[in-house]
Amino acid sequence: MLVADHAGRSEVLADLVIGADGVHSRMRASGNFGRVRRRIGINYMRAPVAVATAENVEAWTSVGLFGSFAVDNGSYLFASAGSRATREAIARRDLARLKSIWADAYPPSRDLLAGITQWDQLLFNQATRIACTRWSDGRVVCSATRRTR
Repeated sequence: MLVADHAGRSEVLADLVIGADGVHSRMRASGNFGRVRRRIGINYMRAPVAVATAENVEAWTSVGLFGSFAVDNGSYLFASAGSRATREAIARRDLARLKSIWADAYPPSRDLLAGITQWDQLLFNQATRIACTRWSDGRVVCSATRRTR
């Protein structure tokens, strides 16, 4: 637990504090974690569809990750969009091409994507990766996935 005193300084009142509060981490901002780099990553697409064929799966394919799971009244799908082909289809807002890419890479996606009839049914989010010089500052630790070299 961090508690601010009257002088605006913070003091750790716990044996260990782990900050796992995301890209805009207040915990990371309050500590000395060295140089912090933000890298914009790949896009992810998501959509609810009124197709009840989801199998609660996550498949790793030649063009990226594709997953789905059942929800009330249908399914929810998600997919990475980091391959060159998917990035190009997204840039052109080419729904037919995007569906074709996924159908070729992962045939079970075909039925789920059939429920997408308009581009605006898809939601896209871009992932951001954080890299710190240090992941701990005394008894404060930021949680993150680090890529090893």
